[in-house]
Amino acid sequence: MMTIFKKNIITTILCGVCLYALSVVLTKSFIEGGFFGTDNNISVTNSDMTRLFDGAPNKVRVIVYTVDWCAACKASKEWLTENRINYWEKNIEYSDEAREEFNKLGVSEVPVIVTRKNLIMGYNGDLLKDILLERD
Repeated sequence: MMTIFKKNIITTILCGVCLYALSVVLTKSFIEGGFFGTDNNISVTNSDMTRLFDGAPNKVRVIVYTVDWCAACKASKEWLTENRINYWEKNIEYSDEAREEFNKLGVSEVPVIVTRKNLIMGYNGDLLKDILLERD
């Protein structure tokens, strides 16, 4: 008979696997101003994304929309810092302007990582490496 402890461990592992798979599936890359596929409801163009960088601190390559309690947000910021990628954090819990930008993107989860050409939902270190460690 399984103990409650073993059931909780199995549930936690399954949730982690599902969240990872979801982050991979939900990641969308822009090509010529639009997302791959036709099943998305996000209508953001590359020029819209570039405008998000207006007023950004010098040499910022990435904007990260976050909330304080999000472990994936913390992991994303740690990855960016470890890889020496300048980013601009916009916490949607405390900034009305950041929350408005986030809502205009049409997304519903954090973190959201935006470059001038890509929008990444969720944390996926391998995808970040592919996108950000190449010139974008």
